[in-house]
Amino acid sequence: MFTRQAHTLITLRRVRIFAPMFAATLLLVGLGPAPSHAQQPATPAEQPSPAAEAATLPAAPATTPAAPAPAKAAPAPEPVKEPAKPLLPDVEIIVSGLVSSIDSLEKSLERAKADEADLARLRLEIDGFVDGTALSRGYFAPKLAAIHSQIETLGVLPEKDAGPEAPQVAAERARLATLSAELTGALRTSDLVEERAHQLGDQVQSYRQKLFTGRLMARSLSPLSPQTWHRAVAEIPAGGRQVGMIAKSWMKAATAQKPLLLALLIAVLGFYALLKTVVRRIMTQRLDSPRPEQPSFFIRAAVASWVAPVLALPAVAAVLVLGFGLNSLDLLVHELEQLAPTILTSFVVFVSVSALAYAVLAPNRPDWRLVNLADRPARTITKSLSWIAGLYGADRILSELARLVFLPLPVTVLIAAISSLLIAFLLVRLVRTPFEPQFVALSADPAAHGDADRPPVPLSRYAPRLLKLPILACAVLIIGAVAFGYVALGRFVVEQLIAAGSIVALVLLVHLAIRAMLGAPGSGVKPLQTILSERAGLSEEQGSAIVSTLTFVLDAMLALVALPIILLTWGYTILESWSWLKSAVFGFEVGQFKISFARILLAVLLFLGLVFLTRLLQRWLKSGVLETAKIDRGIANSIHTAVGYAGFTLAALIAVSYGGLDITNFAIVAGALSVGIGFGLQSIVSNFVSGLILLV
Repeated sequence: MFTRQAHTLITLRRVRIFAPMFAATLLLVGLGPAPSHAQQPATPAEQPSPAAEAATLPAAPATTPAAPAPAKAAPAPEPVKEPAKPLLPDVEIIVSGLVSSIDSLEKSLERAKADEADLARLRLEIDGFVDGTALSRGYFAPKLAAIHSQIETLGVLPEKDAGPEAPQVAAERARLATLSAELTGALRTSDLVEERAHQLGDQVQSYRQKLFTGRLMARSLSPLSPQTWHRAVAEIPAGGRQVGMIAKSWMKAATAQKPLLLALLIAVLGFYALLKTVVRRIMTQRLDSPRPEQPSFFIRAAVASWVAPVLALPAVAAVLVLGFGLNSLDLLVHELEQLAPTILTSFVVFVSVSALAYAVLAPNRPDWRLVNLADRPARTITKSLSWIAGLYGADRILSELARLVFLPLPVTVLIAAISSLLIAFLLVRLVRTPFEPQFVALSADPAAHGDADRPPVPLSRYAPRLLKLPILACAVLIIGAVAFGYVALGRFVVEQLIAAGSIVALVLLVHLAIRAMLGAPGSGVKPLQTILSERAGLSEEQGSAIVSTLTFVLDAMLALVALPIILLTWGYTILESWSWLKSAVFGFEVGQFKISFARILLAVLLFLGLVFLTRLLQRWLKSGVLETAKIDRGIANSIHTAVGYAGFTLAALIAVSYGGLDITNFAIVAGALSVGIGFGLQSIVSNFVSGLILLV
């Protein structure tokens, strides 16, 4: 039974070393080496006889002619004592597995500290190992608590004058003390191993940061150097021949599947045309229908939040179907199989950025434009953003192709440098585009419009500076880094601009859509606060508090969804991003406290739900039971008020308890406050109690 419990406990997720180490330990402990012959006590048949012992003893020195004294028999050798076996073998197995696993992880760090992929994998194993130590503590702690409870049941050890206790009780007390010592040692070992794991994780992260910084700040060939161009031009023909061979091999395989390939292409084109027609019809019906007035800002934001994915749907779906079909026909082989994921992700980035820019700027639908821009700058910005996304995708595809055909470093450097410089020039074009407003806000002062001959104030190309100056700084940084040979740094800045800009724009759209759904002022939607007041009988302040809290909860959930995506753009893997998100949502320890945002959000929602139910109960009582003629008006008001106080207090206690806080601490604080209230606020408390009595 104990081996089954130990095996269940130590089979941890995402740890590749942990379970094998424990299994090996269990096997060694269960089988164990046979005791050596030298340590086994001699059997009776093997004991030397007294005569033989006497024969082996040296003769006593003769001092007198008397008969020699009989030789004393040598004492029999004492059997070697074996070490005491632990009373809890499963605990011993788990502890030894923890120690051996952390030792193995520390050795793995020495082998993997120069490889980014191995370090990322090792970081995940360490995170899983930390979860395993937490499971081990959760396995040891209840056993130790049960043993302490049994020791307390035996009572205090009797004093010397009181006489010895019963042998059975003494033996049981000794056994429980041994168990307690073993479990206490296991818990301390688990804590020590966990601390070593945390330190090991910090070392892994430090090594990764050094590798990332070194790769980012590594200086390569400068594209301004003629030697770089000469070497690249000399190597391009060889790379072209390799690409031609790959294309020729694919064409040969495609010829064998020509009928099916043509059918696939026709099906994909038809599927794309069908989706495009459906999307165009939806957009025409929903956006181009005549309206009595221009939609409000929040309605436009809510519409843009679904327009962007709808616009991207046809192209992305068609490419996915094409890739699935080519894979089914076995046409994604060799280099194309490795190149296909890069092509897919690059195409998705291009389509997504273009659709998002089109949804926000709406170059062909000024009434649905989210920003106050004229048609000309809206079209220019949309085209520039689409070109930036397209160049970024082409750079990724060409770089991956250069890696697959083993092109030399100058060619790869020139590919990255040219794409980065073109993107930087497009950023400069964005900065130099005047953001001409579509609607000119008139001043409220009539005197400001009196001089009609006054020339209009020219619009600066760098307005708004808060947006354009950072973009200009990034463009200058990209150009400077590439010119001086830091191509990796320039490319990294380009990636962060595209990824971070897209994520921020998308999150902002969803945030505005949330506010629109909750009925923010000017959204054209009936406010949730009004609905709560009409349906639940809540006051204006209570409804406003609930709406504000619900908005905060939804925004927090949006931020938690956006967090792993941002981590992916910073170079973290998907599993690492999930690990960070899990730690942020499901809890992280600060000292002896564990903070869980998920439990806090659920506690807030639970509190709001219970308060809402309390108000519904009050409304039902007020309109039904308490309105009968048999109940006095004062008693009805007292019951109504008492139910509100009790419901609010109960909701607060339940929410606080569910959030992870110990209510006993509040009991201690309440006891201290009650003493202070009793001495210092006697008159106030007496008046409050008197008021309740008068209500009754």
